[in-house]
Amino acid sequence: MPLLVYALAHHSLSRRRLRGIDREPLHSVTVGKVTAVVGSVRQRPAATPESLRRYDVVVRAIASGTSAILPARFATIMSGLSEIEDVLGARQPYFTRALRHVRGRAQMTVRVIGRTPAADTSAGSGRSRVASNDDEIHRRQRDGAGYLRQRAAEAARARRVPGFDRTRAAVEQFVRDERVETRGAVATVYHLIPRASAPAYCRALEAAARRDGLRVVVSGPWPPYAFAET
Repeated sequence: MPLLVYALAHHSLSRRRLRGIDREPLHSVTVGKVTAVVGSVRQRPAATPESLRRYDVVVRAIASGTSAILPARFATIMSGLSEIEDVLGARQPYFTRALRHVRGRAQMTVRVIGRTPAADTSAGSGRSRVASNDDEIHRRQRDGAGYLRQRAAEAARARRVPGFDRTRAAVEQFVRDERVETRGAVATVYHLIPRASAPAYCRALEAAARRDGLRVVVSGPWPPYAFAET
């Protein structure tokens, strides 16, 4: 029977009895210092609002029993124990580093409404011009250091949310890592912070946003979904 992977966790995962989205018993598969939490299912679950909510409930329950968790992408299916063991063994160094990065931390999600990065308005056309410009491609190939610097500058621009800098600075003491996504007039900022700091983080961020006239919606703490590239 296929195995649905819910999360990777530190090997010291609590041995509490947990059940999955179809009420299936969950069990652990451990290789080295990394444990996969899995459940046997008949088929891959459909991505409905209800199943996604149930999935989050399960991931939260797993998170409550370990100091570090990497939620798996929804509906990650493995054929059996041997495949899971092979993946955990092959990617052990990466998973160990990733779990260390999120250890003792949770995700806060900040939606900034009505502010979009200036680069977004032309991002699509800019990508097209670069992709079709052979001279630019060749120049990048010749100048690897310059290409890496340009990529770093592009990444910095992608994090830019107009008017958010002072609000970000107000919580930077809590933030270990950040991800930014933009869709239309909404920029979503994900912050990885110590689990115990969520109340203080919320107070500081909301006070700074009011001061700067930003419309924000803050939620969390969540399991670190945005920081789990599994």
